[in-house]
Amino acid sequence: LFSATVAVWLRARRHADIDGTTLALLQLGLLLHWVGASVTVGDERLYDTVLAGLVRFDKVVHFANGAITVAVLLRATPLARARLDRAFLLLVTVLTALGLAALVELVELAVLSTIPTAATGGAVDGMRDLLAGLLGSLCVLPILRPRRGR
Repeated sequence: LFSATVAVWLRARRHADIDGTTLALLQLGLLLHWVGASVTVGDERLYDTVLAGLVRFDKVVHFANGAITVAVLLRATPLARARLDRAFLLLVTVLTALGLAALVELVELAVLSTIPTAATGGAVDGMRDLLAGLLGSLCVLPILRPRRGR
């Protein structure tokens, strides 16, 4: 519902061209965060669960959201219509996604600073979250093509 509201608002203001796939990607990103924070496995949040003994679900969420952010930026924002060299366009898109993720991490740090019992991981975990998002952003690039025109 939140994503749909944002999509309608952006489209009405002609800042974005949101289609069903883009809206579904936004919903998936929000759903992953919600499930990670709300679902418990045993005595711990799903966010804190280590999958296959390798990686915390939290990092999977940040990896996926890095990929989703790049996909949405290339599908629905003015970046998708920019007349830029492909390599430069992809660099700007990945750095924009990383910047948005950094804003989220700064909010988490502010929450942790004001509410010490908040379930955020702290500064080191925030850097790992940014790294996971960056890797997701980079891994999705080979399969994406910016939507031109419209």
